[in-house]
Amino acid sequence: MSMGFDECAVVREGFPRPVPDTSDNVLEQFRMTGKVVVVTGAADGIGYAVSEAMVEANANVALWYNSNDAAIAKAKRLSDIYGLKTCAYKVDISDPQEVQDGIQKVLADFGRIDVFIANAGMAISKPILEQTLEEYRKQMSVNVDGVVICAKYVGEVFKRQGTGNLIITSSMSAHIVNVPTDQPVYNATKAFVTHFGKSLAREWRDFARVNIVSPGFFDTKMGASPLGVNEAYRMAVLGRQGHVKEVKGLYLYLASDASTYTTGSDVIVDGGFLVRPLSSCAAMASGATGSVPAATASDNKLIYKPRYIDIGINLADPIFRGVYHGKERHPDDLQAVVSRAQEVGCHKLIITGSDFTSSRHALDIAKEYPGIVYTTAGIHPCSSAIFSTSHAHHDAQQYTMPSDPDPEKPVPEDHDPDPKKTGEIISELRTLIESARSTHPGALVAFGEFGLDYDRLHYCSRKVQLHSFAAQLDLVLSLTPQPPLFLHSRAAHEDFVGLLKAKFGDRLEKLERGGVVHSFTGTAAEMHELADLGLHIGTNGCSFKTEENCAVVKEIPLDRLMLETDGPWCEIRPTHAGWRHLLGAKTKAEGIYAALNGNGDDSALATPESTPTSTTVPTPNTTRTATPNPQQDVAAPKPAKPAKPPKNPKRKEPEVPERWRTVKKEKWIEGAMVKGRNEPCMIERVGQVVAGVRGEPLRDVCEAAWANTVKVFGLGEDEKRE
Repeated sequence: MSMGFDECAVVREGFPRPVPDTSDNVLEQFRMTGKVVVVTGAADGIGYAVSEAMVEANANVALWYNSNDAAIAKAKRLSDIYGLKTCAYKVDISDPQEVQDGIQKVLADFGRIDVFIANAGMAISKPILEQTLEEYRKQMSVNVDGVVICAKYVGEVFKRQGTGNLIITSSMSAHIVNVPTDQPVYNATKAFVTHFGKSLAREWRDFARVNIVSPGFFDTKMGASPLGVNEAYRMAVLGRQGHVKEVKGLYLYLASDASTYTTGSDVIVDGGFLVRPLSSCAAMASGATGSVPAATASDNKLIYKPRYIDIGINLADPIFRGVYHGKERHPDDLQAVVSRAQEVGCHKLIITGSDFTSSRHALDIAKEYPGIVYTTAGIHPCSSAIFSTSHAHHDAQQYTMPSDPDPEKPVPEDHDPDPKKTGEIISELRTLIESARSTHPGALVAFGEFGLDYDRLHYCSRKVQLHSFAAQLDLVLSLTPQPPLFLHSRAAHEDFVGLLKAKFGDRLEKLERGGVVHSFTGTAAEMHELADLGLHIGTNGCSFKTEENCAVVKEIPLDRLMLETDGPWCEIRPTHAGWRHLLGAKTKAEGIYAALNGNGDDSALATPESTPTSTTVPTPNTTRTATPNPQQDVAAPKPAKPAKPPKNPKRKEPEVPERWRTVKKEKWIEGAMVKGRNEPCMIERVGQVVAGVRGEPLRDVCEAAWANTVKVFGLGEDEKRE
């Protein structure tokens, strides 16, 4: 209803309101000392970056999460680093009772709530005619109901306190119809919360401020689809996705005293995506000339940024700490190894635990890199001699295998399993797993590496391996919840499958979470039998050695494929049959690097983005005791004799493009890779070879492997949330 002139001319009682009594110093205005901030969807992406920003500004923070319990470790890490109070709370924001209980817990723990950041959200990118009503309701329950419910109950707290600050994470999708991806429900939910926030700014004007942040394409799980990345590159003025660190300052501004005159605002952070007028977009699409450059052929190609999960990496090996065969050759460079992996799009790593020492060290590393590094725990067949009467079991596992084992001299079969030791080992394994689940929630994602290896009976006899495998399978059956399996089978297929069926049923119907047979080198018939049983197949450099190996990789069902490096071993070598698929991509990759700044061209099986993504990787804060690792799937390469210097001093160009300089361990320099030490960043080569062997787009291979890995191991990816 409109107001008359006389009504407008009357000064309302209590106006003008006083200016808040805040510091004139701008840096002081940004300090959050003593304030309590709640962030929903705080386990990853923008939510965690914002939580980190608040702690960095000296606030106490409550991190709310739903399914991704990596928030627990991250909250502890923030508290340890900054000495402030940070706690993680599992809250389903679509459940009114859980939200009320969550708010009461925060009030009990912190005493008040100064800022509430409603950040959690999810997207199902499908046209409405392809979406189910369940998918529609799921998005509405999180994106709309979740924001409304949180606002209602935290608003009551703000009103009682007489002050408060609500920040809602919306999206630029509230302002546009996204193309080429159809996501009408997501767009509509974000339009709702944007207008809802503006309405609350007026409704709560006497006691709280309300603002909205509308991000564009950011390099998070929600911004990771190939189509979305392509649009960010093509349409954003800055020509890229945003990094989460680039939005931290905005949320801090809105949460702090620096923004006391800001309410009802919708701040768009999109790299200039919405700057382009419609006519300019049309001109680009039609190739018109003038002030807007015509779209080139390469502009119209889908630029795909691969994403990987390395399901098998031996980061607990001392080699990644600079220790080789018990001798330190260079400084600990584990942080650089993880950083390089992140730069190529390897967002998550699963460390294989192959004995007690490596399993415990792996858990320590996972604690240092929450949300990035995950682990397994088990006894590798080559470590299974500890189950025998002839081997003394020590908790620290500080024994050394022969440096040059002779495959012609296997361990005698008269070494029998020891029932007493077996009980002690299984009990110790159970304790390790239960402890990891309570102290490192979400870090331990599978049981293993365990199984059978008849190629290397010089480490453990067939009889003892069978005993070890059976005992560990019984342990898995007794665990609740039952973990997925990380399996090893080498030249032992019949016995391997026979034991699995004996324990889990002829169709493995008692195996609740599935599993993967990693580093697969068996026959096509063996692979199909495993896949038909519901198991997945892990591929690495060992899977590409021969033409027969490559033929097997070609036949792996796409919904059973996983990728791994098995580093520091199993690198792809020029002598491998699969190497040619890296050579074939060389010319195309060089052209793509030059034209697209290193982004892979989906149509060319290209090398992924070469420009670092500035991923922040936590700095490790512990040291390791060097222990030999006999569990590698191939023997450690022997140091080569020094080569004579070439007559031509000009450095020979590598056959395959290299991102980083590679040097011998004795000549280690910061930022370089070590020759002969396979790293998780080399998983991009695994993806390229698999795609080349199969004759399929790199995108199809990477996305299938990602989906399969998340389905089996979870890794905090059960739902795509902001």
